[in-house]
Amino acid sequence: MQQGQSGMIPLPRSNVFGLTSRVIQQDGLIGLWRGMTPTIARNVPGVALYFFSLAELRRFMTTIPQLSHLHSNPSNQLTHSNVTILPRLSAAGDLAAGMMARTAVGFLLMPITVVKTRFEASTFYTSSLYSYQSIRSAFVDVVKQNGLKGLWRGFVPTMIRDAPFAGLFVSTYEKSKSILQSSTTPLIISSNPTLIHMISATLGASLATLITTPFDFIKTQQQLKPKLYLNLFQSIKLILDDNHAKNWKLFFRGSSLRLIRKGLSSAIGWSI
Repeated sequence: MQQGQSGMIPLPRSNVFGLTSRVIQQDGLIGLWRGMTPTIARNVPGVALYFFSLAELRRFMTTIPQLSHLHSNPSNQLTHSNVTILPRLSAAGDLAAGMMARTAVGFLLMPITVVKTRFEASTFYTSSLYSYQSIRSAFVDVVKQNGLKGLWRGFVPTMIRDAPFAGLFVSTYEKSKSILQSSTTPLIISSNPTLIHMISATLGASLATLITTPFDFIKTQQQLKPKLYLNLFQSIKLILDDNHAKNWKLFFRGSSLRLIRKGLSSAIGWSI
């Protein structure tokens, strides 16, 4: 993709293997782990906060009849199983709990996400928009150029991506668990809680990732060129104008990598 009048961030024309080779050629194997420090700084507290928030929200929502599992399944008095110890909610409750927990945690950790995106882009993108030698220099540059509000740049598309992702994931995950525990499921699966968690998490992550990938692309554009991509709708227009409104598939660029990453991380995180 070439850079058009709208200033689209140019990406090399290549597949996953080509991009991997390019990163290794430029920075060696260590380049594949570029941005690991802010990723850890974001994910370690982020995962802990998310699981804690989700558990507490689910417990609270069991007191709301319209969101509790017993409201949608009055004949089923069990709220626990051999697969989960969390209070069970209706599909609407699962969706709401996931969205609310992710939105709150996402807002708190947004500054780390912005710095991570800038730092990784300083090597990856052919336009060389930024040249950072450290995480600190990336942080200082963001604040210097855009003020403190720059640390929350791209929050709207991020939440439009993450809130539905979390809601869809949790509801799909819980529904998949129920199906996999049924008597019609092969015993090798239904009798293995770890396998049930892994399969359910992978299915939930895959579905949610495919649906929300366009907003991930928009979020990245806003964080890399905040002076050009000002808001959600204007960003969509610029992206489409740059591609003559023909290549809608552009919004799904990088979806294969995101599917692999989200699928594996969810399978591991939700089965432990």
